[in-house]
Amino acid sequence: ALVTVPLAPTHHPIAPTTSPPNASSKTEAAPSFAQVVKSSVQSVIEEEKVKSDVIVSDFRDSNRDIADVEPLCTEVGFSSKPISVQRLGKSPIGKSTEQPVRPRLLKITFKTPFDARTFQAKVEEAKKSESLSQSTIRCRPGRTKEEQTKFTKLKSEVYKLNQSADTSVESFSLRQDGQVWKFKLTDEGRWRREKEWQYHPATSSGNGSPSPRPRQ
Repeated sequence: ALVTVPLAPTHHPIAPTTSPPNASSKTEAAPSFAQVVKSSVQSVIEEEKVKSDVIVSDFRDSNRDIADVEPLCTEVGFSSKPISVQRLGKSPIGKSTEQPVRPRLLKITFKTPFDARTFQAKVEEAKKSESLSQSTIRCRPGRTKEEQTKFTKLKSEVYKLNQSADTSVESFSLRQDGQVWKFKLTDEGRWRREKEWQYHPATSSGNGSPSPRPRQ
């Protein structure tokens, strides 16, 4: 009789799997072409949108801003009405009186950028002729978040310029359009802008401080 001898099972060793370094950590994928295009389009839309905005400071703070802005438009001889009026931020409260120290910024949105520019020009004309009842108000164009960040940085740099300058004979001013102007006191006792001077951010200074130099 034949005797069947069972064969010993054959084991094939399985190579251990090893995870590549940092395989468990999430890696940020590069933005796709569609995402880049979408981001660019959104930036352009935001830039165009803020051109219709005017930011007004020192305009009396009340709960009837729309009703107060309309007489202002009439006072400066501006016929177009704004489509939106909004206060920005929280009003700072005085420690002793518990009353607002200064009015919050007021954002006035017009139908077109042309209307926004015209309104600003009308307000400036009224201020120069001293015919404006709220003579302390100031207007500036709207800014995107990136533009506001840049402006805030410039404001700090101009402050440092004035801190290191001899303010009895010279002064630096940051304009609403982001330009930095230098003024010198003349022999007649009048402040005059040095038009040939141009501001350059720090590039050569070792501590990274602003480095203004005359235009070549």
